[in-house]
Amino acid sequence: MRKHVPPYMRGLLLPFNWDVRRVWELGAPRGTIPIGALEFLLTNPFWSRNPDRFVDFDLRPTDVVWGCFESRYHRERIRKADTSFPLDFIEDDGTLWIVDGIHRLAKLHERGVPEVWIRKHPMSIRHHIELSD
Repeated sequence: MRKHVPPYMRGLLLPFNWDVRRVWELGAPRGTIPIGALEFLLTNPFWSRNPDRFVDFDLRPTDVVWGCFESRYHRERIRKADTSFPLDFIEDDGTLWIVDGIHRLAKLHERGVPEVWIRKHPMSIRHHIELSD
């Protein structure tokens, strides 16, 4: 099932559905990036207020981090996030598209970590991770 991406999120999400488990299977260069370069991701509604509906795009990670909206589901996911794993991105024409790691990013932000580990995948992995409709 294709998720409906609202217009305000189209510049933040890849224009196709992907399987994050397939992303984890892939190798990619690992490096660090200042967390400040990624904090804009926390101010956009990547999450859903309803934990049974993952694609509502109506909850910003900062709403949970700053306590503006109580979400036991996302609070627990942030608490359990394993920050020993890097955040995964696809890099395309200088743009980084996040494909996994928003909860880890929120946890690292809360801890005041200055840099985060990331993996950059080329757009050529699309054929491997894309889900068919």
